[in-house]
Amino acid sequence: MPAYRVVMVVTALVLAFPAFGQGVELDLTDKPAVETQYRPTLAFLGVYASGDDVAGQTGRAKMLEDALLKSIENGEGFSKIIAPASAQKAAPQGGFTRCLEWTCVNAAAIKLGVHRVLMGVVEKRGPGSQLTLYGFDSTLPSLIGANVESGEREEKKQLGGFAGISGSSSAQKDRDFVRKALNASAPLLEKLSNPLGKLVVDCIEPSAVTTMGDRTLGTGSFELPMPAGRHELTTEAKGFLPFSTGATVEPQKATTVQVLLAAKPLDERV
Repeated sequence: MPAYRVVMVVTALVLAFPAFGQGVELDLTDKPAVETQYRPTLAFLGVYASGDDVAGQTGRAKMLEDALLKSIENGEGFSKIIAPASAQKAAPQGGFTRCLEWTCVNAAAIKLGVHRVLMGVVEKRGPGSQLTLYGFDSTLPSLIGANVESGEREEKKQLGGFAGISGSSSAQKDRDFVRKALNASAPLLEKLSNPLGKLVVDCIEPSAVTTMGDRTLGTGSFELPMPAGRHELTTEAKGFLPFSTGATVEPQKATTVQVLLAAKPLDERV
């Protein structure tokens, strides 16, 4: 292709997509596609206002929530996404969003049956707002996060208080805040979309129940998407001794566990 044609094509792309040159970083590297069965599920608990100006920040919280949800749903990182409205319907009294501790976010993930959780908090910061995003992955020891401020503070500093200069409109400030929030959320969502592996349990007893801690994984023989890492499993069935083992699940791979149940002695059976 002649050089002038390449220039024309690139120019056309820049004109067609105004995001170029506005701070939106696009990763154009080829990444191998993750099969749907290995994509994690995500519950987006929403964005809520907090701090000293809840009433003043509620509108921005809703605006950011809608933009983030649309961005997540347009991506391909998750096999299932539970939207804020659906998540809150399943929440216990008081909701999920007031908890920022790993243990209670983990409880929310178990309640909703998902691998990952995302939520956000908007608070007033000086003349503007700050969005803090929190991400949960059960394989990590703590919540991961990202934060971004709206542009009012920086704009006020640049204007220097000169009379007759009003700065950007409220609508433009909101659009800029959304753009910055989407940029800040991208690396966090990338981490949360880390691929799963698959646990394959092979058990000859169909009534046997396999658990991991307090969570029931399945009965008999079954397959289940699981976060990568080491998992401790216990299988129990009436008339058999408990069987415990560990399984190391690798991303985008199946790990098979052969359950070997031994019958209880006759005097221990009930």
